[in-house]
Amino acid sequence: MKLCIVRDRPGRKFAFVHTRAKTRVEDQRAASDEFEKMKRFDAALSLEAQDAKSFTTHKEGDLVVDYSDVMIKGYLSTFKATTESDRQGDYVEPGAFKETLRRFMQNPVLLRDHFNSTDNLSGSFSVAREDTRGLYIEANVSNAPDCKSIRFKVAEGHLRTLSMGGIFHYKEDGRGIFKVDLWEGSLTPIPANPDALVSVRSLNDSEKKFIKCANQFASYHHFLQASQSMQNRAEVAA
Repeated sequence: MKLCIVRDRPGRKFAFVHTRAKTRVEDQRAASDEFEKMKRFDAALSLEAQDAKSFTTHKEGDLVVDYSDVMIKGYLSTFKATTESDRQGDYVEPGAFKETLRRFMQNPVLLRDHFNSTDNLSGSFSVAREDTRGLYIEANVSNAPDCKSIRFKVAEGHLRTLSMGGIFHYKEDGRGIFKVDLWEGSLTPIPANPDALVSVRSLNDSEKKFIKCANQFASYHHFLQASQSMQNRAEVAA
């Protein structure tokens, strides 16, 4: 930006500002900086512990015919005071989930395999709250007939992971997480990173676009579906 002073006659001045147009490189750098302190995360809650689930067993003789009221519970994330460093130095600050929990619990669906469809709806979250330890959650698997297979796999210990994903917002130190956007919760056979409770990566282009227009969609899955629909219509038109 450059300030220029022009004098058209003695005692009279005009000032105007000349603004240089941003180069493409500068635009790309600004876009990159916008998401520099944001990371996509996938957090896994193991269901292998004895107290991580509860259920009622139904038998006919010695044969198990069904399980009902299957509930999953545990801590998805722990705060700095509980776990000083469980993500290579990253830590979640108390209050990080406060804003997103209200939005998440407006439609707290429990999905299967991270796929947003009625066929993959497996239940819902009944509790998601912060306490002094971290983020505590409870989820109930549906008693519907089409979820019978899921109930069996959770109760018998074959389906062992509850995965939740969203966005971490980092402080200037690049380690402290002061805000978490919780996007989804899903039962999965294998977490995104089998060797870590929480995996973190940079945002892809689709996730960046969603963040910029998040208020227009109920969830990230709705955004993906709308994007795919637009792409399909464009391919048909071509």
